[in-house]
Order: sequence, then C-alpha cells, then structure tokens
Amino acid sequence: MVLDLYSARYRGKARRFLRKLRNIAFLSNRKLRIDFSRTNGMTAAATLNLVAEMDRILKIKRNIQYITCIPPRHKVVRQIFEQVGLSWLLGLSLNEPVVAKDVRCWRFVSSDQADGAIPGELLSEFRDHLHSDLTPSLFRAVTEAMANAVEHSHSCARIDSLPALAKRWWMFAGVFDNQLVFVICDLGVGIPNALPVRWHERMINRVISRLRLGTTDGDYIRAAMEITKTRTQLPHRGKGMTQLRDVLTEAQGGTLVVYSNKGAYTYQPAEEDGEHIEGFKTPLGGTTIEWSLPLHLATSATVRGGQDERARNYD
Repeated sequence: MVLDLYSARYRGKARRFLRKLRNIAFLSNRKLRIDFSRTNGMTAAATLNLVAEMDRILKIKRNIQYITCIPPRHKVVRQIFEQVGLSWLLGLSLNEPVVAKDVRCWRFVSSDQADGAIPGELLSEFRDHLHSDLTPSLFRAVTEAMANAVEHSHSCARIDSLPALAKRWWMFAGVFDNQLVFVICDLGVGIPNALPVRWHERMINRVISRLRLGTTDGDYIRAAMEITKTRTQLPHRGKGMTQLRDVLTEAQGGTLVVYSNKGAYTYQPAEEDGEHIEGFKTPLGGTTIEWSLPLHLATSATVRGGQDERARNYD
C-alpha cells in the first residue's frame, strides 16, 4: 500500500482510507486497529493528513489505547513514522534511525495559533535556500495560510457532523527533490462550505460566471482565490492562498496545489496551461495547501519583499 494523494493510481485509496478512519472513530464509535505492515510508501500531503486525523482522534477520544497498530515493516516508512511523530502519537517503539535524506529533510509543526514566530523559525532553517527578497513575501503568505485555518476553517458546521479540533492546523516544511516545500492542512469545513459563509452569494456567482466556472468543489476553490484577491479590504488578511500564488507568479515557477473536500486546484505559472481544476468522489475532510518552488528560483527570485519587520528579523 502507498499512502499518496498525488497519483491517480493511489489517491482514491488514500482518500477512502482517511475517510474510513474518521467514520470508524466518530460515527461507528468502534476502536481503531490499523495495519501498516504492508505500507511501502508515503508522500507528504497524505502523510500530513494521516498525522492530523490521528491527532484529532486521540485528542477527542483522550485515550491512546483507542488506536492499536501493526507497525510498518518498510524501513523508509518506519523512518517517516519517527520523523513526523507518528510513532510517538501512536505509542509505537520503532527505534528506527532516521537516515534517509528524503525523510530527514522534513520539519513538522502543529498549533491552534497563527503566530508569526512559527513560520519565522521554519524560514530561518531554510535561509541558505531563500533569496532575501523572497523571505518577507513567503513569511506573510505562510502566516496567512495559518491564519485562514485558525479563523475560517470552522466558520460553519461540518456537513458530515464530525467533531473538529477548533482552529488547529498541521504543517510540514522541507527541502525535497531540489524544491522548497510547505504543506499545511486543517480538518475544518473546507473552502467550498466556508465560501458562502464568508462572502455574499451574488459575489460568488458573479466570480463563477466571469471565470466560466462550474459548481464543483474545485471550481469553488478557484473562485475563492479570485475573491480573496480582489475583495479583501484589510491589508494582508484572508489572502494566504493568493499570496502563495503571487510568490510563484513573480518567480515564474513552482507549484501551488489546494485540496479541499472533493476538489483540487493547481497553479503552475511556468506551464502553458497554468491552472487546473480536479474533482474526486471521496472528500478529503478539510483543506490541504501544498506550495513548492525549485531551489534555483528560491535563491535567485526577485520578489517584492515588503516591510514586514517580523519577516526580516526572523533570526
């Protein structure tokens, strides 16, 4: 089994697996028994969602014995469990040294606060890979992505009636495959459900009509990008996804992918067809944002930095 949200071969299975965990834990109220012995691969976004789901279940159930696991046998998967805290979270004593370069590169953080100190600390670890003009813009964008999770991911009731860890978010950051990568997720209501709460229906319909969008979750993610770009009145508020996209636009490279409920929106400014919308049968159960920029652009990009002192003084 490969836990992966990217490839067409595995992503449906990964979404169904995560949904099954939620349903067993909160709808059937049975104890969870998970067999990871045949798991031979895990990718960033899927792994982060697994960490988030396990964290939510254990915090709400308040009993680590609620989940029993057969640990992974694959050495790299065991290292992933150690690096991102899954072994600690699930009470597994793997004692597996983390030696794989593609595993050691990841940093993990979770909080229910949108504290600027958190992205500042993360960015300080990657200072050798970031051009000085890029750091302030990226600092603001990551901070806003966290703020969006804190302020808007629980702005209405979940349609699946599942409990939530109010305002909590989870993040991976690292240099992977010559790319600077940030992945952040929440287990909130999702962008398609939050959008009508935050914005008037006429505005949403106007944007959908102008962009010739439909009414799928992917279309609503794209509409949300446009609305927050043009309609947010307060400076640097509610623009996390848009700011992340703007950094890539100015760098003319990289990838932004936003997964929310049953939809996904991808932005790649270097590609001829730079925007892509997808739909899925199984909801992800929240929002996951993955942002990546090739290192050769991150170290040379001339992006408007602004004057955010927290970003400039993250040492």
